[in-house]
Amino acid sequence: MKKYLLMGTLAMASMFTQAGISQVSGAKIQIIEFYGNQFTITLDKPHTSKGCGHPRNNVVAIDTSKEPGATHYSALLAIWVADKSVAMRITDDLCSGDRPTLLNWSAH
Repeated sequence: MKKYLLMGTLAMASMFTQAGISQVSGAKIQIIEFYGNQFTITLDKPHTSKGCGHPRNNVVAIDTSKEPGATHYSALLAIWVADKSVAMRITDDLCSGDRPTLLNWSAH
């Protein structure tokens, strides 16, 4: 009985640790905005991260005052100008204001 209780507890814990992470693939960057050190990206596709309070589910943010944000914003600007698609992993466990935070991304 204890074995099954432990397994159920571990399964619940792993479910909650991944609850704030979502992904979006094949998205195009629509708008890029700066608010102080916050770099905000609006995508043409929604993600499922909603825990930060922003009313739209197609925005992500990253802090450009430190790494990795200081490096990522110039690459994302180049991808936007080149009109390439991106895939992103996003979390609402860490919020940038009312926007979920970009964890990592790739261009296609």
